[in-house]
Amino acid sequence: MAQVVPLPSPGDPSRPHGRDRHLEVVPGPEGGHVHCSLCGRPLDGDARRFPLVSPLRDGERVTTCSTCHKAALGEGYRPGS
Repeated sequence: MAQVVPLPSPGDPSRPHGRDRHLEVVPGPEGGHVHCSLCGRPLDGDARRFPLVSPLRDGERVTTCSTCHKAALGEGYRPGS
């Protein structure tokens, strides 16, 4: 969910909102040890990953490599978010 913070008005001096803003580094899925769900190829940090929804196994989410991605779309897999 997003947090809503009002924008300052042109006549208002900047006022603190009582909250410190900071960004957190979020680790990649499974600590970077991801494999293509279809061919088993390891997908390290620089490999492209494609989340898909499987037509089998009750819509389970899978991660595929770039090679398997197009083939999976042709077999009924749907893009995942």
